[in-house]
Amino acid sequence: MDLSGLVARGAYIAASVTGRTGKTVLDRYFVRFPDVYSMEKNGDGRFLAMAEAIGRHVGKVDSLLDASCHEGYGIALIARRLGATRIEGLDVSDVAIARARVRLADFDATLRQFDLRELYRYPERTLPAARADVVIVSEVLYYLGLRWRFAALHAREKLRMVEALKAAAGKAVLFQHFGRDVRKPIDSVLTQCGARLVDEQWGIYVLATA
Repeated sequence: MDLSGLVARGAYIAASVTGRTGKTVLDRYFVRFPDVYSMEKNGDGRFLAMAEAIGRHVGKVDSLLDASCHEGYGIALIARRLGATRIEGLDVSDVAIARARVRLADFDATLRQFDLRELYRYPERTLPAARADVVIVSEVLYYLGLRWRFAALHAREKLRMVEALKAAAGKAVLFQHFGRDVRKPIDSVLTQCGARLVDEQWGIYVLATA
């Protein structure tokens, strides 16, 4: 790895620890490394489990909104598995979105740059995307700041964020976070909002909205 790669990775790690993984840091990191989060390398188990949870607990869906779509790998697999034809995708990184557009070329896909932390700063806002049957929030909350790593921090703001996510979902919001170190504080918020844990292995919760 060359010096610029080391710098990009170091900045990303530091930002992840402090909860400041903003657009500039992520764009530089995505430019330097393909498959940043090793989604292809780690296999499809997580995404297949999410698709199964939607099929079992929500039913047929025609549209999906991925609140942090990264490079589009996971949402493409889930949509194909469920037969969904319309995809809305959001991500803070323009580089990730550009890669996702290529991967989702066969879908009716609309992708936009958006930082989920805006839902904390401006609680009256909604997601800048068309309403979808299911909103997917996967492996992203604990990157948004220390508030999600400690249950008592900014409790009202977290509850308002969940309400904003619900407003974008016609049938349900699916949350997925399998890291044991972050599951407990996230669980306390989601269960308070009425979400149900439906897959212990992968940390999948379903919050019905209809």
